[in-house]
Amino acid sequence: MPVKKPTANKRAIETEKPTIRKRASGNKKPRATKRATPVKETTGDKRARGVENTITMERAIILEKSKHPERAHEQEKLLDLKRLDGLVPLVDATLAIEKVRVQAQVRLSHLKRNKKKSPDTDELFQRISALEKWVDGKIADHLKTHPAYPWFSKIKGIGNENIAKVVGLIDIEKDDTISSLWSFAGYAPGRDKRQKGQKLPYCAPLRTMCYRLGTSLLRAKGKYYERYLEYKEFYEKRAEQQGQAIVPAAKLPTKDGKKTETDKFISEGHIHALAFRKMIKTFLAGLWITWREGLGLPTRPPYLDECVWCTECNTPTHIHTIKKIGKDKYVCPKCSAKFMGKVAKSTLEDPWEMTDK
Repeated sequence: MPVKKPTANKRAIETEKPTIRKRASGNKKPRATKRATPVKETTGDKRARGVENTITMERAIILEKSKHPERAHEQEKLLDLKRLDGLVPLVDATLAIEKVRVQAQVRLSHLKRNKKKSPDTDELFQRISALEKWVDGKIADHLKTHPAYPWFSKIKGIGNENIAKVVGLIDIEKDDTISSLWSFAGYAPGRDKRQKGQKLPYCAPLRTMCYRLGTSLLRAKGKYYERYLEYKEFYEKRAEQQGQAIVPAAKLPTKDGKKTETDKFISEGHIHALAFRKMIKTFLAGLWITWREGLGLPTRPPYLDECVWCTECNTPTHIHTIKKIGKDKYVCPKCSAKFMGKVAKSTLEDPWEMTDK
């Protein structure tokens, strides 16, 4: 039998175009794949990259010294900054190692007190002590290239370990004034105390290292110990002028069950703390100036060397902020007294000139 041809209706059904839904699904563009999130560069990666850049810069300086001496000199300044980057991870490492070493040492002392032994703790202490000694040796090598090394190496009481933990925590380019460094180290008025629920306004490890360094300066009894005695004498005289008796802390009057200072009594420890704090700030001022000068960075005199001192209340005020009413005549912002004065540089030896050798 002959095959029947499909009718017109059937042909229309077979050749019918896809529906709108099918066309929409067929023409649908594929979803764009999410972009890969960039991998954040860690602190270790940055330091490793800094070491590579340092090696490249050393090679470039050797090649350019004969052709462009001035350009090579500028690159040497930048290289000094790069070398300090290698000191930072070593200081971080030695702080962590020291913490573990002290923990092991304390545990050994407790075991000895109870007449017990721990071979693992003993081996840990020996290994960590050897590692700490190796890191200290590396730090000493880095310190010899420090811009301020010719200055602080001549001061009694400046050990490699203490000074490394101080300079390794400071960004001298960021601290463009002496007061900025004092603030970062926790020695600026109003920014040196902990406040509950708030972030510390200073670097706690740096403040601890400065305290340890100051203790070492006192024990060495060099130029900075002499400066400490001068500051202590100044604060003792000031207390006497204010009518305060300097007494041991145990003899202070009691208030609400606590020993408290009053307008008539001040403790010996308070006088020591004031002089000790002033000595550390003097050292930081010398470090700031010698370090920045060694790198060719701009410097300025200490704040007090640009101040006018009131003859009535003995308060310093910066020359740019005090009210001037005539030639060398000013008005004190604290006591409102009118006085004659000039910018008088401190009679004490400049901190960047204080050395023992």
